[in-house]
Amino acid sequence: MKEHEQLNISDGLFYEIEYDASPIEGVGKFVLQPQKIAPPQKDEARERFYQMRDISRRFGPPFANNTRFFDARAQQHNAKVFYHQAVFMQDFEDDYPQQVPFSQYYPCYQMMGYEQLRTYFTWRTQVRQGQIATTSLSFAFLYIYELLHSIGVQNPQDGLDKLIAFRDAFALHDETIHPYMERWLKDYRIYYDLPLECAPPEDSFELLCAISKYDIRKSNFFTDETSRVIADCTAFVLDKLRIDFNDAVFQPAKASVWNPFQGALFYPWAKQRDRRVVLSEKEIYVCRSSAWMFSTALAMGSGRQLLGDIFRQMESELRKRTGYKYKLSTSANLDPKTREAIQAAVLEFHREANKTIVEVDHASLARIRQQAQATQQSLAIEEEEPAPTVAAPPLVAVSAPFNEVELKALTRLLRGGDLKTFADEQGMMLEVLADSINVKAMDFIGDNLLDDDLALYEDYESKVKEMVDAT
Repeated sequence: MKEHEQLNISDGLFYEIEYDASPIEGVGKFVLQPQKIAPPQKDEARERFYQMRDISRRFGPPFANNTRFFDARAQQHNAKVFYHQAVFMQDFEDDYPQQVPFSQYYPCYQMMGYEQLRTYFTWRTQVRQGQIATTSLSFAFLYIYELLHSIGVQNPQDGLDKLIAFRDAFALHDETIHPYMERWLKDYRIYYDLPLECAPPEDSFELLCAISKYDIRKSNFFTDETSRVIADCTAFVLDKLRIDFNDAVFQPAKASVWNPFQGALFYPWAKQRDRRVVLSEKEIYVCRSSAWMFSTALAMGSGRQLLGDIFRQMESELRKRTGYKYKLSTSANLDPKTREAIQAAVLEFHREANKTIVEVDHASLARIRQQAQATQQSLAIEEEEPAPTVAAPPLVAVSAPFNEVELKALTRLLRGGDLKTFADEQGMMLEVLADSINVKAMDFIGDNLLDDDLALYEDYESKVKEMVDAT
């Protein structure tokens, strides 16, 4: 070999140099013996981690190297990198036999070494299989961060279920995550637009009662037995009215920027629809163009009065429908259209709540038909003349739904009489009689026959006369 000559080993060979004896003292000879180098065993996990780390190069750090991890800019950058890496790794599974701990504030993949990554993804694989074992707290938070980004979930509701299940199961090992989870679960419902009834803050019925000028909870009609019905009826009526009570009742106060999932490494990746989420007077979240604001609000006096009038009118109607013995006066502030809408909504709610579902036993019907046919055949005789035709019953028996007392009451009204006097003569409660007539009329003609003064509507006098004359 010439002086300074270098060996080229790019061909995958390495060279073993032997020193052999020589007749000339102090001189030897070199013998090159090529041998194949065994290729290293392929490590698919390591290659996957290399690809994951390469993702961070797309987002060069927009801050100085000495910026600390808890700096807002550093967190925003780390959160963005983490989200995209989490999407890349969302289906990765592992079965690493070792357990290497990891401890870091705002943990993310980029901060973890090879053995820590394998430990985490092996633990996550087991978690997804329902085996939630103890591990480093930073691994637990990392898994929660994934769920907050909808990583490894089918939809937001599935993500919420997984968060709750993990919180409850991991508490057997460590309860440190609890204070964070309670706050993040509420944020999750708001951010992912889940139904408000899923949220833990104040119940909407209780909130509206507290705001309303008229608190229905203090009524004699509101008892343990009726409370559920009243709350359900309230929700039904308000839904039918389609009034934006957020605008009608609340007056927004000064707003500030709201970032969901404070204390977590979170990147706001999902496009948000414009909306307002009112949890209480002190907690209102408003989203415009995917940007969130938080504010408190003051309940306006006019809004409180509107709620009070609606509650009072609704309760008055519900008292009638349920046959409650005492009437409730209503407010004159409501316009006729709103009043009629409340009356119709309460009537519809009451009907649905008391609907009788008839189940037909088809087997029994078939058996009855067979028995009837057998009886008919056994009684059949030859007749020389056709059997006389039986006159059909008068249509009024089918069409008119009113009983004898109600028909008499309608007759009295047609002749200019007073319904209260008639009810007293019959020993009946006026409200019960009037309600019975209106309910049957609603089924019969689709409207009430009696107005608020318990007089016949002029539009229906001719129809009532036809029914009365037919009897």
